[in-house]
Amino acid sequence: MILEALMLYYRGENREHTSQRIKERFGIAVPARTLSTWLAEYRELTTYARLRAQCATEFRPNRIIRSVRLQHQQVCQYGIHRGKLAATLATTQHNRLQPLDGFLTEMAQNCPHHLFATDARASQGKMAFDLNAVEIKVKRNHAGRVADLVLQAVTHNKRRHDELQRFMLATDSVTVAVEVPIFLSAGDVEYFRKKLGFHVPIETPTTLTGHIDFVQIRNGFIHILDYKPKARLEKPIAQVMVYALALSRRTGLKLYDFVCA
Repeated sequence: MILEALMLYYRGENREHTSQRIKERFGIAVPARTLSTWLAEYRELTTYARLRAQCATEFRPNRIIRSVRLQHQQVCQYGIHRGKLAATLATTQHNRLQPLDGFLTEMAQNCPHHLFATDARASQGKMAFDLNAVEIKVKRNHAGRVADLVLQAVTHNKRRHDELQRFMLATDSVTVAVEVPIFLSAGDVEYFRKKLGFHVPIETPTTLTGHIDFVQIRNGFIHILDYKPKARLEKPIAQVMVYALALSRRTGLKLYDFVCA
């Protein structure tokens, strides 16, 4: 109930309407003072607070997040936070990343759904990337702390992934899209090899597809985040590197503009 109240408020609803919606859903009256207490208590983890007023002037609560249901073998809820995307890309530090906006919009309007009908998924491929020259750091950052908060409230394991996406898209200051459809063709791989001189150890006659769990814009880079409860065992480094290659190719941005985690 608390998390739902936070998401409603940060989508742009006022305190009165947030309390009303919570009562309708949970049957519990939440006074404005209680809602204010929750907002203060979780302020450190809901960093969108600093952007809320700015975005609320341009987007209504029901329009600030664009959501598209994708039928790609399984149902995926592709979401774009239009407010955060516009506000972040307007800054001097991130203006050069504008092509990302065009790609995200294109995927919402004209996603090539037929490509996702195959089983050639980036998450299932075995690619022998040479990681010797790749800087890999183990961090305990904001996304991990938010996950700690959200996962306490989700009892069904299959819902954890979706609820974490909903919460971060609505309440943090950097997540601009979730469940982003992406694809990397054999021609794209050849482009990186022949045009850019990269050694890309991917041999696939078909197009690799996938969905990026979280796309963030922060500190001058586009961050690609994958949610893996067993990351220490699965080590999905190759998967997120494929996502970076695909997003670089689709947007025309340099591969060095991306950070994977």
